Amino acid sequence: MMLTKATEPKQGNKPKFDEGHVLMSLMYISELQPVGRITLMKKIELSEASMKTLLRRLKELSLISTDPVGGNILTNEGQKIVSCVKEHSLIRSVNLKSLGWNSVMLILRKGAEILEKIPVLTLRDEIIRLGAEKVLICIYNKDGKIEIPPKTEEMPLKNLIEEIKANCTKCDKGDLILFATPNDTHLAYLVLAYLLRGLKIC
Repeated sequence: MMLTKATEPKQGNKPKFDEGHVLMSLMYISELQPVGRITLMKKIELSEASMKTLLRRLKELSLISTDPVGGNILTNEGQKIVSCVKEHSLIRSVNLKSLGWNSVMLILRKGAEILEKIPVLTLRDEIIRLGAEKVLICIYNKDGKIEIPPKTEEMPLKNLIEEIKANCTKCDKGDLILFATPNDTHLAYLVLAYLLRGLKIC
């Protein structure tokens, strides 16, 4: 996967950025192109040295091209990744009042199938390892209902499920829905990169 290649150590040095930063960079370049390094550095909150390295790696992978005057733009290959990510996911901020969470919400299209490969508790632990404080994992099941695995007998979750449904106007059957705190864009993209790698897409 290209996102992983961009973060591989070179000459024994591991870069000070991760797949989340790589994905964020591509998304911001897509949105703002042509865009300069300083603007990206502020948006993504990386040091200038790390941003330089990241952009150099994206160029080496033929995902971006750089005009000395205009700035960075996506190549066709870079655009393919961005289009794939947009097709398969949606990220936004959500205040889950039932839980008192100011969270980031990530919808992964047809992503519920990842729970056939990774048990839900293992997935939750992995997302916490990536930097989340709290995680709620749901699926939009084949009957068009919100489900919070693992199922337990008569969980008192009516208000929470109604709230998730209200925030899920763009969900479809088979989608994986995640809420995580803190409400952090980088965390959301890091989790998304992990899930896309697990499903072998983009």
